[in-house]
Amino acid sequence: MGVDIGLSNYLNIPESDVKKLVEAARYAFSKQLEIIKRGSFDSIILYAANNVSLLFILTKFIQKYKKNTEIIVMDQFTFEPVTPYLQSVYTHKDITGNEIKIFQEFDPLATLLEEHMSEMIDTVVVGEGYDYLRKKFNSEEILPSYKLNEVIFESPNGRKCSIVQSERVELDTLPFPDYSDMNDIYEFADIEFQRGCTFECVFCERTRMMRREIKYHSPDYIVKMIKHIKTYGFKRFTVIDCALNNNQQYMLEVLKAIDSQGLDIEYQGNLRTQETCDELIRLLKRTGCSVIALGIENGDEDVLKSMNKKQNLSKMLSLLEKISNNGISLMLFLIIGFPTENLINLSSTVELLVKIKEHADIEIIEIEFYHAGHIQKLQPNVYDEYGIEWKNSYEGMNLKDSSFNFFKPGVFGSAFYKRGMSRVDLASATNLYVKHLKENKIRFSMLYY
Repeated sequence: MGVDIGLSNYLNIPESDVKKLVEAARYAFSKQLEIIKRGSFDSIILYAANNVSLLFILTKFIQKYKKNTEIIVMDQFTFEPVTPYLQSVYTHKDITGNEIKIFQEFDPLATLLEEHMSEMIDTVVVGEGYDYLRKKFNSEEILPSYKLNEVIFESPNGRKCSIVQSERVELDTLPFPDYSDMNDIYEFADIEFQRGCTFECVFCERTRMMRREIKYHSPDYIVKMIKHIKTYGFKRFTVIDCALNNNQQYMLEVLKAIDSQGLDIEYQGNLRTQETCDELIRLLKRTGCSVIALGIENGDEDVLKSMNKKQNLSKMLSLLEKISNNGISLMLFLIIGFPTENLINLSSTVELLVKIKEHADIEIIEIEFYHAGHIQKLQPNVYDEYGIEWKNSYEGMNLKDSSFNFFKPGVFGSAFYKRGMSRVDLASATNLYVKHLKENKIRFSMLYY
């Protein structure tokens, strides 16, 4: 049985459409598949793509080349993790144990996965996964505090799939990263001071992935890690923390430790749009921070409230002014197409950007289309409050993908908001953004669909 036929049977879509997907996956993963074909592997770890269907196509390729190789799926810590969604397919619960059976009614892919997922994946690791990996591969570094909760589910055909819940890790127990294969590819090295967030913005998945808990590296560890990474030739860093001003007292201690060592580095990071002390901003600049990214998201108070984005616009303007006055460039992020937004709300965001421009220098603006992600789909209020309906509008297509709400015709299907903007409205909104930004001489950088 070929890959195409297998997927057509599993996912219940026409072979003509399967062939398109298979060719796209074959092209995207060609290098990895060549390595898999030539190598000998007992286990292969896949870091989940936010498109579940393409993830399964890759697993079918692997099974074609390595029939008895165990397939393990884990998440990178993106804003749209996949593994809690895969866990919920079997458990009908979110990662905190809340019942979420309602999403089964709206997500036809979930029923399909419940029947066939174990034929494609052996183990799903939910959480950070360090404890699982150390135990799985017999590492001597297993710490006594690590706990793993593993539940085995059996599909109707008798195949089994293990769901492993991995605990949060104490960050200082992690080894320093190895960048030996990256220093000739990347200009910036990723570095992390703290992991997690205490806020629960509807469009972000971090809190629902890692709960409202932040783990911290110690200032001493961070200094040693920076020195270690510099040995690979890096002097420029991207700090991947959700918000450097989440815990301001902690960040002051970190920045003072970096400053005391006279580390010659340049870095960029993220701040939350909240009141931030002057000393923190000065230390960011003093220690080499050149760019700060902030999620402005929207200029309409009602839309921000529906996003659960606890943002005070006057405090935000004060923060942006302080950052700009300290010679740090601003990168602003906006969300377009949130279900509670309409074309009228858009003018509020443009007015806010014009006001920001009066107080601060905007270096880059990035706009992203909102889409209902995996974890958001597991929140019952998403359906009731925003009226998201998943259905297929393309003749001959039955597959409903759970990742995005906008696809090119004839590929997956789509989601429709009973509230919010239509596709025509979204196109108009995009054109209006570009037009207004150009008229107000605000440089527009990127648009993510």
